[in-house]
Amino acid sequence: MRGTGKRMEATFNRRVDRRSVIAAVAVCACTIIGAAFRLCGIGWELPGKLHKFTYHPDEIFQVGSIINLNPFALKLDPGFFNYPSGYMNLASAVMRLAEAYGMKIDDASVYLIARLVTASLGILTIPVIYLLGRRLFGFAVGLIACLIYAIMPLCIVHSHFATVDVPSAFWTTCAILAAAAILSKPTTKNCIIAGLAAGIAAGTKYNCALVLLSVLTAIVISKRNNPKGNVVLSVVISIIGTIIGLLVASPGILIWPNKYVSGFLYELGHAAAGHGLVFAGRGPGWLDVLSSAFGFGLGVPILAASLLAVALAITRHRREDWMILAFAVPYFMLIAFSQVRFTRYAMPLMPPVAVLIARLMIEIYELLHHQRVRIAKVGWALCSIGIIVYTILYAAAFTKLFTMPDPRNQAFKWLKEDAPPSTSVGLATVPWFYSPPYTPEINGLPSAWDRYKEMSKSPWRLVIGTGENKGNLPSWQASVPATDRPMYIIISDYEYEDALRIREPNALEFMRQVAANYTEKTIFAPRLQFIGLDFGAAEQLPHDLKYMAPTIHIYQRRR
Repeated sequence: MRGTGKRMEATFNRRVDRRSVIAAVAVCACTIIGAAFRLCGIGWELPGKLHKFTYHPDEIFQVGSIINLNPFALKLDPGFFNYPSGYMNLASAVMRLAEAYGMKIDDASVYLIARLVTASLGILTIPVIYLLGRRLFGFAVGLIACLIYAIMPLCIVHSHFATVDVPSAFWTTCAILAAAAILSKPTTKNCIIAGLAAGIAAGTKYNCALVLLSVLTAIVISKRNNPKGNVVLSVVISIIGTIIGLLVASPGILIWPNKYVSGFLYELGHAAAGHGLVFAGRGPGWLDVLSSAFGFGLGVPILAASLLAVALAITRHRREDWMILAFAVPYFMLIAFSQVRFTRYAMPLMPPVAVLIARLMIEIYELLHHQRVRIAKVGWALCSIGIIVYTILYAAAFTKLFTMPDPRNQAFKWLKEDAPPSTSVGLATVPWFYSPPYTPEINGLPSAWDRYKEMSKSPWRLVIGTGENKGNLPSWQASVPATDRPMYIIISDYEYEDALRIREPNALEFMRQVAANYTEKTIFAPRLQFIGLDFGAAEQLPHDLKYMAPTIHIYQRRR
């Protein structure tokens, strides 16, 4: 009997070792796939002679803070307080280390380093999701979950930018993983680690402080496994850990609390007031988030799987489900009720969604397997594989946009070749990130008034209406095509999409006069395509999913 027991133990150990090897190889493969997607095109439109800023409107704020900061020299003033400075401090530390090891730091290299920090945290999220899925629902769920996250187009696109959203998702995932550890072992160590991760998440993006709800839920639920445990003490410890994590990530809060509070209140006001016309007339917030961040950002198959996975979690309501939903549901409601609903705001939801989708795939497969419904089991397996294959191809189409000639550069090249200096060019609005680089600085200056003044430095005569109107910048003035009749009209989908959706009268009249007096000379319109598959025009994508692919129309005056 003793010999038989040893043989069984040895067999079990071999199986465990084999599974560990398979897991390590599979997670490495998923991480490599995710890294390939995130690093391909990472140098997209870095500053150069053509344009001194990138074509992403928010990167300038992060990069400016990264330059101002130096954690090693205790220079902790980011100069920008709308966000906590956790990501900026980390990127600045990496930049200072690169500089110390001999890297020449210029405008392009700062952007590149910051983007590499973003991409690296996005890549590191993949193995963390494996650990989370395995701890909550088992080995297979962990593997599928990390693969799903690796290929999520929304996460891939925003991993190319020097912004806070992908880094905040990494830290929220770490906090949820630590909360999962509390479910089984509600020790002081686990509570501190979970609190620290939640604090760093909040120190990267304020609204990610909601991940503390998962930590607190795990503490309360763990009471069943540890009746003698002191829930109040564990809660206090985790909250203290959160405060420490927040201050470690963003220590400037202690020095300039008023500035950070002002920045935070500004963001609250922004969320309540909206973002111009961008989200006007887009319907209920929850539907807008589902259609833009999940539908366009992940693809319809993943959107459908997400809804089924959340429904399964709600109906099963196991302790693991409650722990995940404690963060995911309030966070979704927060961004859904906001008047500003960029797709990137949904980033912290992507890791939990990946885990829940993987759980859905495995549980339904196992259910069909136990019931011995062979056809249904094979059908479900093929359906799951189809979702993953479709998402990979969809992600590849997005990634390809980062490597294609930029429409703004193409429009600039066309102007340089076909429009002599001083040629009149009519514009609908003040140029910005979505416009051709009429001057090297015009696309990135934060102030609209500065960009308006910069127009006079262009080699072409840029015209917007008849001038300023009661102190406001001119836009959508029908007098441009009707009276001045410039030789060309250049307009981006970023300019007309929102205005035409809400049927803004001036925009409608402007476009009517363009149609009456001009013919379309050329159009630079990227499409989501990969190996012959066409997922549609980039023009249909939500605002912050097409920064690398605006549509540019050039109209010529009828002679």
